[in-house]
Amino acid sequence: ITFSDNWGDSDESISRSLGAGTYYVRVYPYRTTGYDTRYRLELTATPTGIGDIANPVFNMGVLSGTQTFTDFVGSADSSDYYRFTLNEVKDFSLTLGGMTDNANVGLYLAEEQVD
Repeated sequence: ITFSDNWGDSDESISRSLGAGTYYVRVYPYRTTGYDTRYRLELTATPTGIGDIANPVFNMGVLSGTQTFTDFVGSADSSDYYRFTLNEVKDFSLTLGGMTDNANVGLYLAEEQVD
């Protein structure tokens, strides 16, 4: 769907309205060598009022409120995937911060999703 790739340890962010469905968030380093960093990921989905991915994937279930995760990506862990579901159209936002080196974040619609 989209991604954020600010340079260095600047926070990454994505905001948009998303329909009901299953989504994945991928956090990954700029390069798989020499760019090791811890991070803090916050995901938020609020109602709008309008009616091969690697394993393991952390399945969050239905996203409601704000969820915060702290983890690491780098040469020993090249990607972290988070899976969540929305049951209705919601305004979605995420922030990737707290980094000491360059990492990026992407938002993907699950392949089995049909609109």
